[in-house]
Amino acid sequence: MISARENISDNTSGILVKGVLESMVKYYLAELSQKIRRGIEINAQKCLANGSNPGLGYKVDYERRYYLDEERSGGETVADIICDLNRRKLTTSLGNPFNKTASTVF
Repeated sequence: MISARENISDNTSGILVKGVLESMVKYYLAELSQKIRRGIEINAQKCLANGSNPGLGYKVDYERRYYLDEERSGGETVADIICDLNRRKLTTSLGNPFNKTASTVF
């Protein structure tokens, strides 16, 4: 690790300081990762969007809550949509027929 702001000497005490700083960075990143995962889990339990694509047939309101996209869903089940897409010979982005795990058109 090289820091432009820290004046770390090359002697024995510099080795100690460098090791402490590296450990602090690792701890900070691990703690940040844990907090982010916890936030995502809490949002999922509350049915709140985390900023990703809400999925086919859903939209997200100003409070980040999911709701049914009436215009696009039409009340059809996932199985009905898959059958319709395959009947029309539409394929996934990889050129494969649709199934329950492949749900993107483009």
